[in-house]
Amino acid sequence: MQVLKITIRAFFLLFFAVTISSYTVAPIDVLDDDQEVSNSLNEYPLTLDAHQIDQVNQYKRASIVHTENGELKLAVENIQKYILATGDFKILQNGVYDSLYGYEPYKALKSQYKLKLDSALPFFYLYVGLIGIFIAFVLNLRRKRTDKIANALISFFVFIH
Repeated sequence: MQVLKITIRAFFLLFFAVTISSYTVAPIDVLDDDQEVSNSLNEYPLTLDAHQIDQVNQYKRASIVHTENGELKLAVENIQKYILATGDFKILQNGVYDSLYGYEPYKALKSQYKLKLDSALPFFYLYVGLIGIFIAFVLNLRRKRTDKIANALISFFVFIH
């Protein structure tokens, strides 16, 4: 019985650690102005020809130049075009765009593509589910069983929910 308790505790701690690590924030990469977009596109399953890669590079360069010149609206438009052309959201984390952080269209663009995990509701669902799994196992591991079929059906029902 002691081994079972230790195994269940280890399972829950491991599951908790994996859950918490999936909600951590990834480090922000700062892309250089000279870095070619074609290098970063190797991570994505897109097939772009040379003209399209040149166009994407122009969107990136134009957004950086417009940001440096204070033309915020044009910078945000070019960032939007870059995202639509490549599907690469890392450009929103680029340190070059620090001056855009207070600009409302940039905030709207960033919130449009940002993963939202602000709610505590997923954690609540997770732990309610873990309690259900635990109850299902406990129902099947009891020594004194009056009706094995009833316990199996109840534990299956709790496990499914």
